[in-house]
Amino acid sequence: MDLIFWLDSSPVCCKGIFDEAAKQWSEGKSYYICMSDLSECRAQVVSSEDKKTVAININLKEVGESAVDLFLKEHLYDVHIFNGYKSLTSMYLDQLLTMNSEAVTIVWCERPSPKGKKQLLGPLYTLYHSVYARRYRKKISALLPLGQKGIKSYLQCGWPPEKMFPFLYLPVMNENLPCVANKKHYDDIIRFVYLGRFSSGWKGTDILMKACSLLKYQNYTLDMVGGYGDYKEETLSWIEKSPNVTFGGTWPIEEACSRLNQYDVCIVPSRDEGWNVTVNEALMAGIGCITTDGAVSDEMIDASGAGAVVPARNAAELALAMDTVMGDMDIVEAWKLAAYSYRPKMTSEICAGYFIEIVNYIIHKQEERPTPPWIVR
Repeated sequence: MDLIFWLDSSPVCCKGIFDEAAKQWSEGKSYYICMSDLSECRAQVVSSEDKKTVAININLKEVGESAVDLFLKEHLYDVHIFNGYKSLTSMYLDQLLTMNSEAVTIVWCERPSPKGKKQLLGPLYTLYHSVYARRYRKKISALLPLGQKGIKSYLQCGWPPEKMFPFLYLPVMNENLPCVANKKHYDDIIRFVYLGRFSSGWKGTDILMKACSLLKYQNYTLDMVGGYGDYKEETLSWIEKSPNVTFGGTWPIEEACSRLNQYDVCIVPSRDEGWNVTVNEALMAGIGCITTDGAVSDEMIDASGAGAVVPARNAAELALAMDTVMGDMDIVEAWKLAAYSYRPKMTSEICAGYFIEIVNYIIHKQEERPTPPWIVR
């Protein structure tokens, strides 16, 4: 049986786990079926080297619809993995199930969390997604929501718990960096870093800016790394006016861990996300992370003890966490040790192995249910 990953665009945030799953899959070939090229902002951080994939890469813009029909007919009895039931690829999920109602279909997806003005819809948004639950819950083989918050959200929408397995985003990361704990600073300056899109709607960049204005201590530097996003101009303007803050440019994604390794604490002020991969990268880099409960990946901080989790949208709590670190340098070292100890639970090999276990659990009706390694305490 082949593994077939249906993706809106070439993999970035999920590339680490899917490339490794393709390596581990011994029962057939692996394919990436991509609907389009990378978006402009994603293309900025992905080098030509990182675009190389282990799986066979097929761009649907280049092959045409007739080739897709033929591909589906040739792979009716393989394992198909789709990035959501409301994505660009969902039309092929429907087409596949029409052609073979018993097809092995796995859907991985972010939580159905309303963004922006849609937040006002509240329960109506859950009701909207419950329609899709009724449509697909008996048809697809498994649903892989990102994080425990994703599981909770889809339960509320009516998805059966026995069909759901927690999942995560996991990019390609440098997994061989040395431990950076116990390298004491002589200047007592905490080196904070923010890495990601400059965005107020999802990333919470504006919340970090406000938090900095509330800080009690000033023994810190903060590098803002990204340089793109809907809040770019406001962020760059703020950086110019802030003596402790510097613009760190844009980093290639494959260099993220190596560069984060040079800092003390990463700040992830997420307002409302599906899974913020910067938390993964910070922990793999061996440094602590202050994040919010809107990141979803904050479950990694809870499991590792390598940081602090504060309420989303709360600049005062974020400032307090940053002040706590600046007031006690030993916290930085404790978090670095915890991050380094946690890293074996979140490698691409371990997490891809969990994914393969899910596939085998579905196909071979195994009794022991797979357990996500990154939430094991």
